[in-house]
Amino acid sequence: MYKKFISIIVALLLIPVVLALGNTEDNYFWDKTTDNPVTNVDMLLYRCMDEQCANVVPIWDGNSGANNFILNLQLPYTTYAVDYAKYFFADGYAPLGFKLNDNIGDGKDTVYQRYFSQVEDCNAPIENLVILNQAYQNEPLVINLTALLNSTTYSAFHQVNNVPYYIPDAYKDEYFSAQTLVSVEIVDELGNVVYQNSTQVNIYMDSEIETQFTWVPLENGTFTITVTTDVVDDQCNTATAQTQSTQAIINVLPERVRNQCIVLLNDLASNNDNPFIGETIEITYTKLNYCADNDGNKTSVPLDVDYTIRTGKIDEAGVIVMQNSTQLVGTSVDLPTLFQFDWTPTQEGWYTITVHAQSDASSFPGLENLDDIRSIEVLVSDYPTYNVYFTLSDRDTLAPIAGALINLSGLTMSSDAAGLATFQDLYEAANYKYIITHDQYQTISGTFSLAGADRHLSFSLIQKLAANSGTAYACTLGETIILAGSAAGGTLPYSYAWDLNNDNVFETAAQNTAYVCSAVGDFTANLRVTDALSQISISPAAIHVYPLALVADANGPYTCTVGETITLSGSATGGVQPYAYAWDIDNDNVFETATQNTAYVCSTVGDYTVNLEVTDSLGTAALNSATIAVTDSGNNQTNLTANPGASYNCTLGETITLSGSATGGVQPYAYAWDLNNDNVFETITQNTSYVCSAVGDFTVNLQVTDAVSALAVNSANIHVALPANQTLLVADANGPYTCVEGQTLTLSGSATGGTQPYSFAWDLNNDNVFEIQTQTATYVCVTEGTNTITLQVSDLYQTVTDTTVITITKNTQPPKEVGPDPMPLWKKQAGYNKEIIVSTININNAYDVYSDGYLDIAVTVKNAGTKTLDDFTVSAWIPDLGVYRSAGPFDLKSGKQASKDLTLYVPSASTGTYDVMITAGNDNIRRTIFREIVITQ
Repeated sequence: MYKKFISIIVALLLIPVVLALGNTEDNYFWDKTTDNPVTNVDMLLYRCMDEQCANVVPIWDGNSGANNFILNLQLPYTTYAVDYAKYFFADGYAPLGFKLNDNIGDGKDTVYQRYFSQVEDCNAPIENLVILNQAYQNEPLVINLTALLNSTTYSAFHQVNNVPYYIPDAYKDEYFSAQTLVSVEIVDELGNVVYQNSTQVNIYMDSEIETQFTWVPLENGTFTITVTTDVVDDQCNTATAQTQSTQAIINVLPERVRNQCIVLLNDLASNNDNPFIGETIEITYTKLNYCADNDGNKTSVPLDVDYTIRTGKIDEAGVIVMQNSTQLVGTSVDLPTLFQFDWTPTQEGWYTITVHAQSDASSFPGLENLDDIRSIEVLVSDYPTYNVYFTLSDRDTLAPIAGALINLSGLTMSSDAAGLATFQDLYEAANYKYIITHDQYQTISGTFSLAGADRHLSFSLIQKLAANSGTAYACTLGETIILAGSAAGGTLPYSYAWDLNNDNVFETAAQNTAYVCSAVGDFTANLRVTDALSQISISPAAIHVYPLALVADANGPYTCTVGETITLSGSATGGVQPYAYAWDIDNDNVFETATQNTAYVCSTVGDYTVNLEVTDSLGTAALNSATIAVTDSGNNQTNLTANPGASYNCTLGETITLSGSATGGVQPYAYAWDLNNDNVFETITQNTSYVCSAVGDFTVNLQVTDAVSALAVNSANIHVALPANQTLLVADANGPYTCVEGQTLTLSGSATGGTQPYSFAWDLNNDNVFEIQTQTATYVCVTEGTNTITLQVSDLYQTVTDTTVITITKNTQPPKEVGPDPMPLWKKQAGYNKEIIVSTININNAYDVYSDGYLDIAVTVKNAGTKTLDDFTVSAWIPDLGVYRSAGPFDLKSGKQASKDLTLYVPSASTGTYDVMITAGNDNIRRTIFREIVITQ
């Protein structure tokens, strides 16, 4: 015996990150007869891909070692039952093969005692003994025999009810075959041995092997041929092996070839005597030809061969449908040579195939040149065809179903108004596969065989289960409404469940349920319906909760005396908090202050109106007014009046003097000027300088306070004109702009008029800070919405601005999954026998990320196990960029879920595709998901 050791690609038993192991097993090997240990044992482990283990995937191979009879195996980790095929091989023993089905992830450690034995009663029966040609003295006689292993030997090689079916190729010749000695002996009529020969062959367990001997008889007469087989393989017990033999008696005719050219055609046959139209058949034959001189010396000569195929049987005249001639050269003069040609029939009926051969004796003029001719018959038939009739109806109403799409092994047809569809002229097949689909019914599929007759197939289709949550509801804050569920299709009875807060947790198990409108906004509740066959349908319901009416209260009326400062107090009810407050303190519809409470200076006797505007978080506004009665302070003074002077005129770049004065009130006066109309009084002198720095009309305010703190404010207009040689400067931001989330825009500004050169600046976030000092600017469209931007242009004399908007629409391209979702669960500690669920992986709601920017990741995790997960963390890592961010630790109770936001800074990096590894877990349990991002500049 010889030994082969194969290398099988080892599957990953330790999956990266997960770090989980399956069962272990210890295999001990013994001789079944002697109970002695067996060493140097090969083992192969495969995963079965079908029930019989005929198709497998290699997992592991190993050897116990020359001095070891134990082999330890770490099985792969899985969380479900898997079929495996195991094989054990040892020199001099029959192989062992097993199929096992086990949950490899249950952590068991199993010990197996494996017993090897030799095959009893090994023998190789002789299936057929054939003498291939007529025997002549001094001419080669070809003896052909076929042998195969008996069923006992076959079964010993392939144990356990022939499962697993798969036979490892590298071990096939060694352990699933038997070395067999084939011998031949020929004796004459007196019992004298005239020929002996033997050869050793390797017979595979379920195949036969052909062996050929050639004998040249030196005398004519009657001879007995005895052929024997002995199985000599060391896997067999030689003490019980059986010799098989058979005999044949032949008559050797006197020598016939002298000064003659001969040809022998034998074994003309077709591989299919009853082919179908269009089916190619192989025609084979053997030939032996040569020319012999007066001394019987043989010379190989070419052989001219004619192939003819005609209609009809051998004894009938017919029409030739194929005729071909060829010349065969360089063949043996002692051994028959096999030849073949092909033919594809195109019509049914009987055909005669004839081979005619004669040696090319041109090199041997004058010698007798014998020919040979052989013929066989074949019957060609057409393939039978049949029809398949489908009848489709509704299971509940029995009504015919029209428009169902039937896919029959690649052929498609729709059912008609009567629910019928007919596939015609189909050939016989053992496995026609059908799939029936309809947009209103559940899909069904199956297989059937077609042979001998038409098939009539009737199916009752079940309507698809459809849940109905009622679609849309509306209520007012604090109101309780009823959500009404229903369903159609599927199989009764139904079971109902409601998820009232859209968190994938279904809290109620009733068809109809109460919903408390506890917050203002738009909300989603989900109805889940399960039918008797466990089909599930989910229907979302939109719920809009309206707020209570918003009411503003200025809390008036108010009273005060001249010179007094009072506080105006605002409040509000209803609407949606938080509120925004604004006061119009001079009843001019301009709301000057943006606080809930504001100061009011009672500067002049009279009755005045103030207005409070309240805006809630939904943008709803409410107004309320209050009166203020201002009385004299008792000093009998006239009302204080501020006088900032008449209107002013100047040219761009000029500096002028503003002159203030006052009347009434109680002197002395204190003066203050607001030079840019922003309610901030920058100067505290009666007269002040004003620089005319921009073209246009501007307002300045003079504030005068008297000795009793009475306050008066008055305004003046300043008209600034261009110098005579200047034109008006105009800025153009060239907006508006539009883009999608993740896109980068180039903003381009321009200007006309004024005096060049211009200087440009951009305020990109509407905060009056001009961050970019160039004519063009790059803008990254991050989040859906409308943003305001401003371009500022300056020349030697003027500074002007132009404001426009950028409208950003949502990027609907989802992140691409690049790995398993999720990867296998890693469990380190006993008791964590449930899973965690990682879901709602949102990466900026977009696919593209920008270099030198930020990547926002939203992760939702749920504890689907039975224990609280302590010290739980969620992390995100971009390995190729070295970027990492985590959230936690936190405790995640059984059945609960948590959402975490992770923001990663993406440094300047090359554009391209990168993997983001998102991990959730603690020291005992962990799950990992991969997502793909594309970095663009």
